Amino acid sequence: MSDFTPGPWVVVGRLTKYVEARLVGGLIQEVAACGPTMADEGYGQQQEANARLIAAAPTMHEYIAKRADAGDNEAKQILESINAGR
Repeated sequence: MSDFTPGPWVVVGRLTKYVEARLVGGLIQEVAACGPTMADEGYGQQQEANARLIAAAPTMHEYIAKRADAGDNEAKQILESINAGR
């Protein structure tokens, strides 16, 4: 059982100079927010990419867990590192 908000997670809104890219999951609860930024446009693009990567986390976790269950030692190590903070 995981301790994180169930997926899927989605990016809601688009990052601008003044608005955060918010990620929601489960029962429409906020998972994370990237931004806002007053920095140059390149930084804003990086924050949007961060938001998309974070949104993919539940899918990636599920894939790694399946690989670990199938005996993949590297996947087992990744799950151990994810769960190390518990």
